[in-house]
Amino acid sequence: MAWEWAAYIAIAAGIAVVMAIAAAALAIRRLLRRWDASIERLDREAEATLRQWRKLGQEASETVELCRRSLEGFESLAEGGRALGEAAQTIARTASRTAIQWTERVSDKLAETEERQMRRLEEALDWTDVGLHLWNAWRRRVANAFSPAAAAADEHADEKR
Repeated sequence: MAWEWAAYIAIAAGIAVVMAIAAAALAIRRLLRRWDASIERLDREAEATLRQWRKLGQEASETVELCRRSLEGFESLAEGGRALGEAAQTIARTASRTAIQWTERVSDKLAETEERQMRRLEEALDWTDVGLHLWNAWRRRVANAFSPAAAAADEHADEKR
């Protein structure tokens, strides 16, 4: 009898170990799925970032090429020093005028936008005032129509006529 109980206990322990292993395998499987999803998400984000960096690299390359061509142009201008000085002055004046015009345009646009927003706000406030006035008038009219004092005042006014 004791051997039978020992065998039953050993079988139960074996089943418990197998169930623990199965639960651990299931937990590890879920953990691996989450990791896989996280890795896929990181992969997508890395691809998007890599595309942005490639685009930035291409733009930088184009800018470097443009600068190289500009420097070649400046080398040819440097041969005639006076022409370079005049060109630099012209560029400085143009840049100054452009900056001033751009600043004026931005200031004008901001002022127009501010004026437009103020007009809209004023219109909204005007309509709110009109609505409040109509609401108060309506409330007074309705309150006077249903109040006993208003009925008595109406009867008193009828008697005077």
